[in-house]
Amino acid sequence: MNRLFNSTAVMLLLASSGYGFSVSETPEGWASQSGGTSGGTGGTEVTVSSMSQLQSEAKSSGKKIIIIAKGTYTGNLSVSSDKTIVGKEPGVIIKGSVKVSNVNNVILRNFAVQGDRCDSYDACKGGADAVGIGSTAHHVWLDHLDISDGQDGNCDINNGADFVTITWCKFWYSYAKEHRYSNLISGGDNVPGDKGKLNTTYAYCWWADKVDQRQPRGRSGKVHVVNNLYTSSEASYACGPGVDIQMLIENNVFNNTGSAIQIFDGSPAPAFKSIGNIGSARNIELNQGTVFTPPYTLSLLVDASEVDSMVRPAAGNTMTLGVSEVRTIAAATDALRPFIFVCRTGWGLRNPSSAAMTFKVITLNGRTVLTTTRLEAGGSCPLPSTNSPLFIQFKGGSAALRDMYIPPKLSDFSLR
Repeated sequence: MNRLFNSTAVMLLLASSGYGFSVSETPEGWASQSGGTSGGTGGTEVTVSSMSQLQSEAKSSGKKIIIIAKGTYTGNLSVSSDKTIVGKEPGVIIKGSVKVSNVNNVILRNFAVQGDRCDSYDACKGGADAVGIGSTAHHVWLDHLDISDGQDGNCDINNGADFVTITWCKFWYSYAKEHRYSNLISGGDNVPGDKGKLNTTYAYCWWADKVDQRQPRGRSGKVHVVNNLYTSSEASYACGPGVDIQMLIENNVFNNTGSAIQIFDGSPAPAFKSIGNIGSARNIELNQGTVFTPPYTLSLLVDASEVDSMVRPAAGNTMTLGVSEVRTIAAATDALRPFIFVCRTGWGLRNPSSAAMTFKVITLNGRTVLTTTRLEAGGSCPLPSTNSPLFIQFKGGSAALRDMYIPPKLSDFSLR
């Protein structure tokens, strides 16, 4: 079961996701299933600063971590299996398209992709997706990508692709072309190769300016749409469940024009469940049929009321690889509340108040990692570091403080 957090935990995750990241992080959601997705972890690490370098490294064989320096890269990119490709910092943009086809175990993080301009409906429909995942590609994680102006779509998934997770991505258009159809799952009704495939998670994403529809629109597959933000003032609809799909739509903010959910009937009929969603769009509470229960757990699931403040500043090409200095991460606006900070050994907890507090650290499943510990007024202490999310539970006199999220370990961060 997913764990529901309050704004304190949200601010912690936002701070860690919005400023620093590690190349060894792995996804949650569907891409974590059936063996998981590790990309190029364990392979050679290279940094590129030209499109020709990037194209060559992305097509090379074997495991590889490819770091893209800040700059503009013009051209199209095809990615081979076992690759992690990350933008080093904000300001990394690919002008063209990115193709993930007939490969597996691919991680793309922290850069922008802007599709080439097209001038008519037919030209756009027959053009390239800004990011395309297809031809049985599987185990793909897209994270913190800023994807705009795709000709046919911003990011389509089709032709038997499977085990895809898309997190903290921003989808939008910069001009009012006719074909502004952002995210399509499956290119047609009852495509044989799509049956039982196309399992996709969209979490913490933002569908923004000028998006018209397909946010996402899908057929087949089990699709989880959770904690996303919808703000397009030119939308006809957001989520479009179609033939043979199961779509779980939970804790999103639908402040787009038009409908939150538009049904595309067919046989087998779509199944979809709307739970915990808010906003000004129509048809937010539509439900039909029986949907799947996710076989995975998300370490962050917030109430819909928290989504806008969490997603808007963090979605897209907003991160910086590693951190170059010790940074303090405030846990709340109240200066006397405990907060997590980054130190040379990982995460630490500081108590700025005038009274001692006690706490313990647990895993998502409730296993104790650090037994009950007393932290004196004004004191600080190191926190456990693991590959999995942990949570601080306050006890006794500090029981009014809610659980706090501890992000995964900083093993690849360069602290100096």
